Amino acid sequence: MDTVAVVALVVGAVVIVVLGVLLGRAHAKGANVEAGISVADLFSLNVKLTAAEVAQASTAVAAAATERSGQAAAAREIARTQTTARILWVDDNPDNNVRETIALERLGKFIVKATSTDAALLYLDELDVAVVITDLHRGEDPDAGRELARLVGDRVPVIVYTANAWAAGEVDGAVAVLDLPWDLLDVIQRVVG
Repeated sequence: MDTVAVVALVVGAVVIVVLGVLLGRAHAKGANVEAGISVADLFSLNVKLTAAEVAQASTAVAAAATERSGQAAAAREIARTQTTARILWVDDNPDNNVRETIALERLGKFIVKATSTDAALLYLDELDVAVVITDLHRGEDPDAGRELARLVGDRVPVIVYTANAWAAGEVDGAVAVLDLPWDLLDVIQRVVG
């Protein structure tokens, strides 16, 4: 660090201390005071790292992540093996699947949402889709998902994601009928990956 940087650092520290003392005294007297100062305006600091230092930092971050969570290695493995794919999710209430959508997008999947079978069919005609996820009941039609699976199950894998997979039973044209998010992620990874 050169002399100018040291002087700037010392002056900045003095200004901050003096400002802190003044604000503290004013606050102690019951006054409402507010002040702001940007340390960035006082000085700048440039740090140059060698490639070896960057590698050491990366190793340290990975070690910290492993120490904090035993799932760090699993997360790295998922990230390493993820396959980018477009998924068409058909549900008249897409907000019910926000967390699952976020999880899939973090795994590199692109989610296209449709709220009707007609919109889903248009997407399938125009886009390359790796998997279709559908609910069973849409609007007034309790069998909308079954109909969609029957219509497109021969050209693209269809997964039925519903509130109660056991009650839904088997669905013609669907590769799976699921009701748990981790099962959904697992089947999609197997079908796409």
